[in-house]
Amino acid sequence: MKDFYEEWFPLGDDLPLLDYVSMESIYAGKLKFLFKRTKKSTYDAVNLNEKIVVEFELQPISYRVSDESYRQRTLNALPTNRNGSFFISNQSFFLRDFYSDAGEIYQDIECEHLLIVTPNTYFDFILDERPQIYISH
Repeated sequence: MKDFYEEWFPLGDDLPLLDYVSMESIYAGKLKFLFKRTKKSTYDAVNLNEKIVVEFELQPISYRVSDESYRQRTLNALPTNRNGSFFISNQSFFLRDFYSDAGEIYQDIECEHLLIVTPNTYFDFILDERPQIYISH
């Protein structure tokens, strides 16, 4: 089965490509990933205090972070005219591999694969509930 990703615009389609800033985790609680807008040139005015927050109320079922150089298959499956950093899939290698590894534990739970792409890093999440995404100043 071929991988298929759909671009997701949780804050509208004006949110550009993002850069990773940091992660905050509370044991058995919220998990937050913080990003900032990517500067397209040295002359771009970017609000340094503004952060795009991806907040999971509960920890995702599974997640991984990897360097973009190892992700050619995923990169080739993304829409060619993409504008943002967020993608959702119900048909991805990561999701199929997760179901296979989990055995019967998650077979009756419909999960999604959230992919966040930055210029250098890919963030993969297996979700049964989408995160809250908001801008923090």
